[in-house]
Amino acid sequence: MKRLLLLLLSGLALPTAVEACILGNCGSKYEALQACEKWAKKVKSEIIKTFSYGKWGYDVGFIEKERFSRICNHDYGSNKILGIEEDRKIKKINVKKRYKY
Repeated sequence: MKRLLLLLLSGLALPTAVEACILGNCGSKYEALQACEKWAKKVKSEIIKTFSYGKWGYDVGFIEKERFSRICNHDYGSNKILGIEEDRKIKKINVKKRYKY
């Protein structure tokens, strides 16, 4: 009876695929990217206006784009996905999270 209860509790306690990155160590590149994207979406995006010339230069005007302060990049020198955050006040980019796979 204790074994059955222990097996059921251990099955419920195991993390899901997105939460499988324990202390930054993930099982695969996909899981690392999913965990990083989940982290990146915790910050609100901002709408910025950019000047656009259009396809042939005739459609001059401003267009609105959505911009995020957090992005995820693959580090090709190692098996890591980097969570990068931009601080717009001091115009600096910092690596905040590292997800190994």
